[in-house]
Amino acid sequence: MRNIINKLRERPKDEQVAVAGATAVAVVVVLVIVWAISFFRTIRDTDINVDTINVPSGNALNLEGIDDVREQLIQNYNGAFEAEIPSQE
Repeated sequence: MRNIINKLRERPKDEQVAVAGATAVAVVVVLVIVWAISFFRTIRDTDINVDTINVPSGNALNLEGIDDVREQLIQNYNGAFEAEIPSQE
């Protein structure tokens, strides 16, 4: 190992940087692979029970009166946003 490092020190700086970058990428790839294997084994081995959600069928929200409320709001606040803002002179 020391022999390889000594030979690398004798090479030009750009080759040293290229070898260091490739080594760093290789280490990161190995770490990601080990993490992924560990992560998915942990997920597979855990006994997580997901209960189904009972979604009511049909018109669960009962939106019958929503149009009436909308019309009332429009009638009550029709001119509220058109009002002139008093100046602070």
